Amino acid sequence: MTSSETFTSIIQDLSFESASDDIETVLGPGSFGKLPLRCRDGSFNNFALLLSDQCPWSFEILSGQYGTLHRCSGSILRQVEDVLRVMDSINPRLRVKGRTGFIRKFPRRALEEGVLNAAIHFDISRVTDITVQLFSDHLVVISPGGMIEPDDWKHDATTSPRNRMLAELYRDMGRVNLHFCGVRAIRDSYLRTGQIPLMRKTPEFFLVFCPSVAQDLRDHENLSRRVADILAVRPGATLA
Repeated sequence: MTSSETFTSIIQDLSFESASDDIETVLGPGSFGKLPLRCRDGSFNNFALLLSDQCPWSFEILSGQYGTLHRCSGSILRQVEDVLRVMDSINPRLRVKGRTGFIRKFPRRALEEGVLNAAIHFDISRVTDITVQLFSDHLVVISPGGMIEPDDWKHDATTSPRNRMLAELYRDMGRVNLHFCGVRAIRDSYLRTGQIPLMRKTPEFFLVFCPSVAQDLRDHENLSRRVADILAVRPGATLA
């Protein structure tokens, strides 16, 4: 499948101040200049537009109670770090009855993987925001355009990112590895929490649902419900 990143950018007056700094800090001096940012005729492509300071696609953090909390801008690389920084302030470490030590209400690894997956899979032809929707007991990362593969989340598979150039850049930067580990990491970040993250795709969007783990596990009703949920999705599991 041809990636939309290879198409000619509708904006040609581009600058790359933040992206070049971010990339060369990780990959070394001169690495930004080696990226495939141009079409055969020398014009900038959409991959360049994604990395540019003029990037028209945005991450937006929404609250179910207060509406828009934060809207990111600039290079998609800087936006990913921006949304994670803002979410760290909204999702601080806290102490919860029934748990040892401090935990985040929403596992940081699940949130980070949800945001990175959204960046490499969203459909840039829609010019629609990627949203992180925050509620009291869950958050949802919604990426416009359904993820291409796989159909069965229970089996490991190599994903087919819609934004392949961006995905390969993130792979080189050590942020993703494109072998289904993002989905596994989201799932594994909830081990022993009694909560289960969900991932859903349609032709219109890909959704990562992250429930809050900041609950008192000693509450009998909550504990019973969580045990029932775990048994329901793990055939052959027992109470032991």
